[in-house]
Amino acid sequence: LVDEALAVGDARFQQKCLDRFRLFRDQGSIILIVSHDMNLLKGICDRMILLSHGALLADGDPVEISRQYLDLIAGAPAGISATEADLTLAPTESRATESDPSSVALRSTVTLLNKNGQSVNRYHSGDSATILIELESPVDLEDLTCGIHIDTATGSLAFGTNSHLLGSPFSVRANRKLQIRYSLKMNLGPGKYSLGHSLHRGRSHTTDCYIWSHVSATFEVEASPDLMFEGQSNLEPQFETFSL
Repeated sequence: LVDEALAVGDARFQQKCLDRFRLFRDQGSIILIVSHDMNLLKGICDRMILLSHGALLADGDPVEISRQYLDLIAGAPAGISATEADLTLAPTESRATESDPSSVALRSTVTLLNKNGQSVNRYHSGDSATILIELESPVDLEDLTCGIHIDTATGSLAFGTNSHLLGSPFSVRANRKLQIRYSLKMNLGPGKYSLGHSLHRGRSHTTDCYIWSHVSATFEVEASPDLMFEGQSNLEPQFETFSL
């Protein structure tokens, strides 16, 4: 039984613990880990259960249960999270969690674009990309934050940010569409990814959350012959030598 043991210690200690966990698991031992670290649990567990105030809310696949946990802290009841069957290619209407007390019925669509402004679901690593989000609300909303997160095929977070962290709050006017654009480089390793988005107030979606969508679009990244590297992220290294 492990209760947040990895919350302390340095990276070497944590890696040593994870290696030991995997060794015990491979030997047939049962390990019970109590944690709020979704990436840790998804990476090591075969099964996850979600508890709230002592009550069992969900039990099953770690990726799916972690999504339900995020739904829960965003203000939605457990059990409504998108599943793999819900994955659709951009553009798509978000599966939104309307958790504001006034139950504002927001609508949003998400489209992935290439550098030429064309809707796509496939990139080469290092390609320029645009995430286009359109919002529509029946009422005026002020001081909003729009967030995006990109997950790997195994459910691990590859990247996430929001307009609050970028210093760009915004407002939505009633019955008028608002277009949001995130411009970025797909400096990701080859593989399949999902894109989710959120709309809330402040820094985090855990309070005043209007939309929390785990999977708003899916896309694939292919290796670029001009940009070879190993791993999940391309840090754009520069290499030089100097004679001393």
